[in-house]
Amino acid sequence: ELDEFSGRIEAIESVELRPRVAGYLAGVHFLEGGEVRKGDLLFTIDDREYRAAADSARANLARAETRIELAKTELARTEKLAQLKAAAIEELEQRQGELKQAIADRNTSAAQLRQTELNVEFTRITAPISGRIGRAEVRPGNLVSPATTLLATLVSIDPVYVSFDGNERVYLRYQQLARESSLLSSRDARNPVRVGLASEEGYPHQGELVFVDN
Repeated sequence: ELDEFSGRIEAIESVELRPRVAGYLAGVHFLEGGEVRKGDLLFTIDDREYRAAADSARANLARAETRIELAKTELARTEKLAQLKAAAIEELEQRQGELKQAIADRNTSAAQLRQTELNVEFTRITAPISGRIGRAEVRPGNLVSPATTLLATLVSIDPVYVSFDGNERVYLRYQQLARESSLLSSRDARNPVRVGLASEEGYPHQGELVFVDN
């Protein structure tokens, strides 16, 4: 006993590719309408400004590390003088505070470096999934903005969903069958579905019902 429905093929995964940093688009690295694999490079944004910021942050971190070494040396010298009663307690406390401040500055510089390195990484937009990509919505030379500019759309192609709508009569009949235990409810079991395209004879593709909407 079968019921026939007209369905529509839909991608299981669909991704709108948008930049995470602002800048001028430098390159498009895919064939529009073609297949791409997860991790493939799709777009590049001019990264010179972000690389310069990363170099500056790296230099700031190096200076912060140097200040820590200097603060440790000064603290060790003051501790020896304090043991010989040649340095005041206030001076010792000051050196301890300077070391703590230098460590805090180093941690801040390290965090800033990580952020700038991330920005450099974000100038390369790669495919988050494998599938078929559409056309490039932006061409090189144009300014793109984070989270707002749509670069392209990528959809998965294997496997796919086939969505269809049933009428009230069919819905009530399947409810009745489920209550009589002659058929497991499709909300609880993956009942088989046969699928055929318009150009095919019969229904040669095997599928299963994975979701029933409310």
